[in-house]
Amino acid sequence: MRGRICVLAFYLFLSNTVFAGIGVTDWAAKTPWGNEINNFSNTTLYLRNGVELTGLAEWYFYKNHIVGRLGNKNHYGDTTGYFVVNEITNSIDTFQTKRDWEVLVTQTKLKPRYWTRWHNKSWKVLNGRVLFALYYSFPTFIFVLVLLIFFIRKAWVKEKFQWKKPFTAMLLIMLIGLLSMLLLGSFPQSF
Repeated sequence: MRGRICVLAFYLFLSNTVFAGIGVTDWAAKTPWGNEINNFSNTTLYLRNGVELTGLAEWYFYKNHIVGRLGNKNHYGDTTGYFVVNEITNSIDTFQTKRDWEVLVTQTKLKPRYWTRWHNKSWKVLNGRVLFALYYSFPTFIFVLVLLIFFIRKAWVKEKFQWKKPFTAMLLIMLIGLLSMLLLGSFPQSF
């Protein structure tokens, strides 16, 4: 029995390693105001008016703006500048120094009060990429599906969906986690 589990674990690991090696990590996502950020060659913001900003290292969305840091992937994330993008007017302000950038962010009140949700990749966890990954990583898809069916069946048949019972509690945790990922992917803003 242990041998079968080891073979299954090795097969799952191998299939995910091969999947990760085919370059499916490229992504494109719409910003809250309809612009696009992608990383096909270098992380780039494409505004609706045709203007682009290349080399985004990290950013956050706040009050109709995208605020962040520019960087170079080839130099271990070295900062090459800072930016503030107004998504309504499609205007871009770039800065060479952090001090100048912070002055504008403070003056325009673009520093979130409660939570700054920084992004450096796609903020949409559950989208077409997940389905694509599950399709090409079929053993992982089967494993997740069997696990989900197992928890639903145990929670329904054995525990009658009593939330204090372990299988029902685990099912609720899984569903809350799934819902949280959907909401965080749909609303990437800071507060």
